[in-house]
Amino acid sequence: MKKKRFSERMGITAPKAIQFNDIDNDLRTDLWNAFYSALFDNNVRFIDESYRKGLYSDLWSKFLMRQLDLISAISMKRYFDEIKNFFFEGEWYRIYDLIEFIYDQFPVMNETEKRQSMIFIIEAIKSLEDNSSGYTLINGVVTPITNESEISEIETAITESDKNNMDGVNEHLKTALKLMSDKKNPDCRNSIKESISAIESICRIIVEKENATLGDALNTIEKTKKVELHPALKKGYESIYGYTSDANGIRHAINDKDACDFADAKYMLVSCSAFVNYLIMKSQKAGINFNA
Repeated sequence: MKKKRFSERMGITAPKAIQFNDIDNDLRTDLWNAFYSALFDNNVRFIDESYRKGLYSDLWSKFLMRQLDLISAISMKRYFDEIKNFFFEGEWYRIYDLIEFIYDQFPVMNETEKRQSMIFIIEAIKSLEDNSSGYTLINGVVTPITNESEISEIETAITESDKNNMDGVNEHLKTALKLMSDKKNPDCRNSIKESISAIESICRIIVEKENATLGDALNTIEKTKKVELHPALKKGYESIYGYTSDANGIRHAINDKDACDFADAKYMLVSCSAFVNYLIMKSQKAGINFNA
């Protein structure tokens, strides 16, 4: 984990949320550094010299779709500048096209070459993770790790909780997103805690018990029928709460840094956001006025 900078620790700058339909300059730079090291840096280069020259030609003619006869007429510096300009000025999705192209062009002649080529892929995946990209690379395909409907659930839960004066719910959700998306020092364990705490907070509001645990609040909702809640759904969130609370769960796994990762935190945030939206709609249907 990278140490937070002063501006982040002081709350002056905030980490970016998941990058879904965009690539910011930091992510472009990280991906460029991996790309540069693989193809151009003589001290770091990840792939075989003879194959590298062939890749230059393929990159020029098959990816950039430039005339092949021109490549012999330009200097290496101009070639390099053309590639770099494409990387930093091109549309965000073309950068991911390029990563897939490079992957498809890698040699598969022997295990040594495979391992050398995979170093670039590992570096690219790390760049995506470190910069909170909404995508990862799976078997050579840039694949979304989240989608627009999931992002919509999170955004709706944050908006609706704010609109209905649910300050605690709103703060837990925003904190969960912030902790998960901090590209310098992601805190997935505490993000998960914040996500489930958002559920606990809205359930307390529904049953009007400020200090109720999630389990107690769900039981009260079931008994009083203040909100129509399916037993299986109730049991599911009780189990999730138990997972985050028991001795081996998230809330107590302070020293186990590998106990959870971005995928776990994202799943919990999306699920809890969806449940918040569900409870708000069910409560409103039952005549509960959160703004009263």
